[in-house]
Amino acid sequence: MIHFNVKDNAIVKYHTNEFEPIHEYLDAFEVEIPEAYVENEEWLGEIRFMGIYENKDWEIVLNGNAVESQENVPADLKEALLKNFNTKNMFKFIDEVYQLF
Repeated sequence: MIHFNVKDNAIVKYHTNEFEPIHEYLDAFEVEIPEAYVENEEWLGEIRFMGIYENKDWEIVLNGNAVESQENVPADLKEALLKNFNTKNMFKFIDEVYQLF
């Protein structure tokens, strides 16, 4: 799980125990990119985004470029997520995070 602050465009290293080292929270095996994804340079798996908008929880689940489910997602936010976190961009993002390990 990666906590990402969209306002500051930064990864937030957050977990319930502030003294727990980050490498124990983000298991390298969980962020490993499958070989087929590396060959295509695309993230074809599921990615979940969630937050709060106008005091309501929202959530959207993408699988590849398809919307698998969504709840309370404003149209402009949905459009931005589909554009900025397409399969190519998600691969680059996850690869960048994976390099942290």
